[in-house]
Amino acid sequence: MKAIGITNQRETTVSFSRQTGKPYHNALVWLDQRTGPQVDQMKAKNQGNVDIYRHDCGLPINTYFSALKMQWLLQNAELNHEDLAFGTIDTWLINKLTNGESFVTDSSNASRTMLMDINTLEWSEKMTQEFGIEKRWLPTIHKSSSSMFGKV
Repeated sequence: MKAIGITNQRETTVSFSRQTGKPYHNALVWLDQRTGPQVDQMKAKNQGNVDIYRHDCGLPINTYFSALKMQWLLQNAELNHEDLAFGTIDTWLINKLTNGESFVTDSSNASRTMLMDINTLEWSEKMTQEFGIEKRWLPTIHKSSSSMFGKV
C-alpha cells in the first residue's frame, strides 16, 4: 500500500463543480482581503464584537477564514448552486486525485472555515445559516489521523 499526505494553506478556498471538479472561480487565498466589507458589516451587526462566534467555531470575525470567502463567492462569482462544492485546497486535491469519488476534508482544515462546531467536529447549523452556506456544498469531515480519505 502507498499513501500520500497533503499540506496546504488551510484558509485558501475553492469553489468547484461536483460533477467535473473544475473550479468555478480562482481560489481565494488565505490573505485575500476582498471580504473586508463583509467583516465590517458583521462587526457592526454584533456591536463590534469580533469574538461573538468563538464559542461555536473557535474563531474571530476576520477576512482570513473561509466562510467569508465562500460568502463572497456566492455574491460575486457565477456558481451553479445545484453542482456546487466548496472546500479548502485539501478537499479539491483529494477530489481530483480520486477522480471525483471523495468529497472530504479533515477536522483541522474544517476548523479554519468558521463553519465547523468545535464541540462536535461537525458542520454547525448556526454558522452555516449565519453565512448562507448550504451543508450540501461542504465536504464530509473526517478525523485527521484515523480516516481513509480516498483511493486513487
